[in-house]
This record gives sequence, structure tokens and C-alpha cells, in this order.
Amino acid sequence: MLIRPALPQETQIMQAIELDTAKSYAALPGYGFSVVLPARSDEEHDFARDHGARFVVDVDGAVGGFIMVIPLGHASHIFEAAVLAEYQGRGIGKQLVTVAETYAREQGYKEMTLTTYRDVPWNAPFYARLGYEAFVPDGDRPQMRGLIADEVEQGFAVAPRVAMRKVLI
Repeated sequence: MLIRPALPQETQIMQAIELDTAKSYAALPGYGFSVVLPARSDEEHDFARDHGARFVVDVDGAVGGFIMVIPLGHASHIFEAAVLAEYQGRGIGKQLVTVAETYAREQGYKEMTLTTYRDVPWNAPFYARLGYEAFVPDGDRPQMRGLIADEVEQGFAVAPRVAMRKVLI
């Protein structure tokens, strides 16, 4: 297993992983809508590549997961993360988050944020085990509030969402 920066031509692979991973939500009551949500757009991938970072994990000779990090106000933000179902449970998600946090520290960020589903075991509870805490973005975080508004518009907020953060030491 190798975690490395994503290549520009790997956007479609990352989008396919995101859509494949979304299928796991279909089995959860109230989360079936996630299966029909679109993957992050080419423009969103370009923004992450140009202003943040995209990392992929090579497993068994193929890309098996990824994480995208973007600047969001004074924080670095996990914009998207996905690991193919066949590779879940191997610690890959945790390693991707660790690489993203290291990147953020190297860029001078003191905080990592994200938004995720509150009640999905591999979402908010996963991040809580990694030291992330739920919080309500206040008026000092207009970019985060704008991102949450965008998620509502795109259909992510059908199920309970939560903003989370971790202070990077």
C-alpha cells in the first residue's frame, strides 16, 4: 500500500471510487439518496489540485481510495474521502486522514475541518475516534457556512450532517 499525490489524469478514477463507495449507504435506512448524488465535479477536483491537495492510495496495484483537502478560511478542510468497500477495514481511511493532516500542518494550518453524516458509523464516529469534535460554525466562519449551504443545495443534508474540527498540533 502506497499513499501518494494524485495525478491530474486520476480524477475520473477518484470520481468512480466516490460513486462506488456511495453504494454502501443504500443499506442504511434514510441514506438511500446518497447513491444518486453526483461525485465531486471536475472543477472541484481542479480546485483541490490547484489550491489544496489530493492523495490516493495504491492497493494491490490499483487506486483503492483517496482524500481531497482544500483551504477553507483559516482551516484546511477534508472536502472528500472515499475508500472502496473491498479495501475498508484495513486502516486505509485513517492513513489517508493522517497524510491530509500532515499536509495541512506543513502548509501552516492549525485546524482541520470536515462535514459528514452524524449517524453513519464510518463517518462522524470514525472521525471522532481520530480526535475530531463536532462544532457549530459561527459567524467567524463564513466559508464553512457557505460550504454547508452548498451541501444543502446539492442534497447532502437530507440526513443529519455535522461539522467537525481537530486542532493540529
